[in-house]
Amino acid sequence: MHVSHFQWKYNWDKKTQGWILSSYFIGYYAMQFLIGWLTNRFGGKRVSMVGVVTLACLQGVIVVAAADDPTFFIIVMAVAGFVNGAIVTSIVAFTVKWIPPQENSRLATLSFSGLLLLVAATLICVFVTDSPDTNTRVSPQERKYIQDSFSAHGYITVSHTAEVPWRKIITSLPLLAVAAAQFGTDWLLYCIITTIPSYFKYVRHMDTFQVGMLSGLPFLCQPFVGMLASVLVDRVRKKGTITTTAARKFCLAFAQPIPGLLLLLMSFVPEGNEAGVIVLYTAGVLMLMGLTGCSWVANCVEMCPEYNSIIFSFSQVVAMSSSFIAPLVLSALTPNNTTEEWRVCFGVIFAVALTSFAIFTAFGSSAPQNWHSSEIEILVTKPSTSEKTADENANGTVGAYTRLE
Repeated sequence: MHVSHFQWKYNWDKKTQGWILSSYFIGYYAMQFLIGWLTNRFGGKRVSMVGVVTLACLQGVIVVAAADDPTFFIIVMAVAGFVNGAIVTSIVAFTVKWIPPQENSRLATLSFSGLLLLVAATLICVFVTDSPDTNTRVSPQERKYIQDSFSAHGYITVSHTAEVPWRKIITSLPLLAVAAAQFGTDWLLYCIITTIPSYFKYVRHMDTFQVGMLSGLPFLCQPFVGMLASVLVDRVRKKGTITTTAARKFCLAFAQPIPGLLLLLMSFVPEGNEAGVIVLYTAGVLMLMGLTGCSWVANCVEMCPEYNSIIFSFSQVVAMSSSFIAPLVLSALTPNNTTEEWRVCFGVIFAVALTSFAIFTAFGSSAPQNWHSSEIEILVTKPSTSEKTADENANGTVGAYTRLE
């Protein structure tokens, strides 16, 4: 049978669309505390293996669910979000044992690059173990380099069975600042993914191909921009030109308020000037996606590497509300898709980004936090003079490293 034209048609109202767009992100964050604990307890490889296999199986179900029933589709999308959240958290926890501390920006950027992260998770399941100490494929020279890097930075190893200092973690002001920064990033990201394509279609009158290209191109370029930025940031940190905390805040300035401002300015570009819209949108998204990994994401690793999976999970739980609130709120702000409604919408997006950046600037810190149990013996390596900074001497630390009295 010859089929000359095939097209899925979905009769979903605005409310249903909002729930469908939000369901993935609700699932992504629903069990983050459990994922963080499981990863900390059993290691990132096992969690990522289960996640990759499950996510692969769900890919074929999603198309069928979308054509069958919106409720079924919402459930499948929520499950897919949950599984992907497990992969992200487990890879962040896993790779922190393989990436030397002076290269943290590159690790964080990898964890924020969706396609690269999925490829990395697949390769890890096949070739890599939870630690270089147990991997037979690592040369003695490479293993020694990784171990010496951690020793030089005073990092310790905490047993997987050690009691997690939950109270100290959830009451940490620098960690709450990270959560606020992630809230702003999530808000911007989910607004861009779920609602701005409607702006291009109904206000800028772009066709489906143009909307698809404009929506996807910055994300395709993101891994290259992100890795370039992370290499530059790590190089500047290594030279001592800027402190780690200052570097994280500087990167966040270009990853949140500036992209938010560019999106707001985009709404004032006169009709017919599509080149201006494309330039502002692309620049904003590339900044957001390219520099976020070097800001609060890297901060999660630096605060306490041994509990980074729990830290990352806690931050995501606090920030999770933006992922499903954003599509619902912005859909409510633009019922008629008029230019004036979208300007208000972009104004709200910018205000949230600016507020989260201000909170992180005021309270964020890359100094390792004193969360360890007093019963754990910690060997501290005295840092060099260039590494002793005022912002990295808080919370019972010597230089950049934790000391317990």
